[in-house]
Amino acid sequence: MRILLVRANQLQKAYDCGCHASHMQILDKFRAEIQGEPCIEEREAWEREFFGPPQQSVYTRNKNRRD
Repeated sequence: MRILLVRANQLQKAYDCGCHASHMQILDKFRAEIQGEPCIEEREAWEREFFGPPQQSVYTRNKNRRD
């Protein structure tokens, strides 16, 4: 738990200073560290059950659409 809090603090500091490269590097590391955590998986399963499958916004669909 301690390392996750340290990583969250690093992420917050990188975000505040506006360094996008550092921010993304720390975010990728953070995501890797929490991947597979039972509490995260349980929450995501609950959200899928309650809200249904994740849906992409119209904005994102239009942005990613290739003409």
